[in-house]
Amino acid sequence: ARADAQGALAELQAAPGDQRELLAKVRTNLANIAVGRGELHEAQRQLQAVLREREALLGKDSPELAVDWNNLGNADLKLDRYPEADAAFRRAIALLTAQSGPEHPRMVWLLLGLASAEGGEATRVADAHRDLDEAERIMRKALGEHHPIAINLHSVRATLAMREGDFPAATMQLRQAMAVPGSDELHAITRAQLGLSLLMQGDARAAQAELDPALLAMRIRQVAGDPLLNRLESAEGLVSFRLGERRAGEDAIRAAMKRLEAAGFERTDDYAEAASDLAALLGESGRGDEASQWRLRAQALFAAIYGAGHPRTLRAAAG
Repeated sequence: ARADAQGALAELQAAPGDQRELLAKVRTNLANIAVGRGELHEAQRQLQAVLREREALLGKDSPELAVDWNNLGNADLKLDRYPEADAAFRRAIALLTAQSGPEHPRMVWLLLGLASAEGGEATRVADAHRDLDEAERIMRKALGEHHPIAINLHSVRATLAMREGDFPAATMQLRQAMAVPGSDELHAITRAQLGLSLLMQGDARAAQAELDPALLAMRIRQVAGDPLLNRLESAEGLVSFRLGERRAGEDAIRAAMKRLEAAGFERTDDYAEAASDLAALLGESGRGDEASQWRLRAQALFAAIYGAGHPRTLRAAAG
């Protein structure tokens, strides 16, 4: 599929006339293919090109560009580029508001994206809660509380709660998400995150019951270097360690980190979380010096990604 899309792109670039609309469609297809292959930087590059081409074609204030800014915002989120994602979603919201008003149903998706970005910025965590409340209000009014987007709403709330260290609240949100009809893929991710929240509350056995089947399903769809998959596989390794499979657990965490490094994701929050898992395991193994090294590395990553005053950074600093 990628070779076909690349061939189509080359043909369009060589063709006479204005091909910008078709070029944008092919580049969007290439971006989707890149995401499926775990090539997140390539996806972002293609979506930036799409936005430039469509801005030149339609004008920078065209409401039709809201979808392009949304796509770019989601690409930035996947790369932990939270300020850039924040700006992209705000632009999409402004364009949609100008065209359709502030309560159009599509606003739910944009507000969830914005809240996801704000949740990764030290100065905007409170804004994330506010925008999630607004997204839920519009969702209930326009779509109903059982619309599949409610899975995303609960998951974003859960992610924010986990960053803030409120794992019981995260568990509650994830259980609510599991009760909403949706795709098997979304439910697998949600179930794995539920296992993670249970692990963080000290219940390794309950965590294993959720993580093992969820990760089995996720591995079918996600590429080996996928950041979220490897963060959750690291958590599964810590579960194994705490349930007595000490060597296998440590090997699983280190393998997840190596896959992230090989894919170029060693400066992401998922890598920082895996480093935190390794630090916890090493500390519980009596290897305090190495544990301290990994704990400090994780803390530095959280500070670089989220900011020094972010709740997750402060939790990492507190040990």
